[in-house]
Amino acid sequence: MGAPDTVKRLVERFHTQVEDYKRGAYNETQVRRDFIDPFFQALGWDINNKAGYSERYREVIHEDSLRVKEKVSAPDYCFRIGSERKFFVEAGWGG
Repeated sequence: MGAPDTVKRLVERFHTQVEDYKRGAYNETQVRRDFIDPFFQALGWDINNKAGYSERYREVIHEDSLRVKEKVSAPDYCFRIGSERKFFVEAGWGG
């Protein structure tokens, strides 16, 4: 099974425009909206809670609060099944 067509198009667009992204004022929010959100949507994740689940059952929590030892962190994405956290994604863009 290959990658979904949407993912292939995202990769192609990124590769053809990467130099523009590096030169300009392209920031993390733009990366999230242009690439990361569509990538996970293509994989079937409800990034924007279109299903209308309550906060407790959303598939994706943005800027979820996470305590690691004595430090509180807020990863950009927390992916859950039911109310159980499965993995986190921290977006970053160094241009």
